[in-house]
Amino acid sequence: MSQLLICMLTLLFSLSSPAMEGNADFRQSSLAAEGGTTTLFRTVSDAEVKSINASEQYTAYNTEGKYFYPTAEQAQAQAVENYAARQGSQTLTSVTVPNSVLKGGQSINPLGEGPAFFFPTEQLPQLGKPTVWNFWPLH
Repeated sequence: MSQLLICMLTLLFSLSSPAMEGNADFRQSSLAAEGGTTTLFRTVSDAEVKSINASEQYTAYNTEGKYFYPTAEQAQAQAVENYAARQGSQTLTSVTVPNSVLKGGQSINPLGEGPAFFFPTEQLPQLGKPTVWNFWPLH
């Protein structure tokens, strides 16, 4: 039953996220209109969950910034492939970013996984309050 719930929520997040194909430059698309918002996803370690819960924002310790993905599936794929083995359990998070802030992020294609965004440390407080999806730990 929990796997069905996960699949349904993943589908919901994918359908509600901006449709992005290939390496399309999001900042120049009609989806990035001024005044709107976009939901982005990332997975985080247990330590980062604690930090988010304490500060109500993403913070970067000893890093230049954070990567965010337009779909929950991309965040999950990155976690399973690149982070879970080194950092342990990963938890899905999301944040609703004002498109005016999104335009300031760097549009990238890390490891050929499709479009993503990089925000430097100094921009992280502008992203908004993250949501921690405690029902979806990734191992």
